[in-house]
Amino acid sequence: MHSALIMDIIAYLKPTCGWSNGVRAVLRKYNLKYTDRDIINNPSNYEEWCASRANLSHLA
Repeated sequence: MHSALIMDIIAYLKPTCGWSNGVRAVLRKYNLKYTDRDIINNPSNYEEWCASRANLSHLA
């Protein structure tokens, strides 16, 4: 019996960045549903992104 792993993908991206556009392209290619959070034009998204990175610092 296989269980499916379900996760919400939140992509903290820049609106016109080449790397960010590449991430979007890969997500679209594999039909992965994701939430695109603009970290340039929305300061609260940037703060959320920074906080999420701080929570992962123990993995480095």
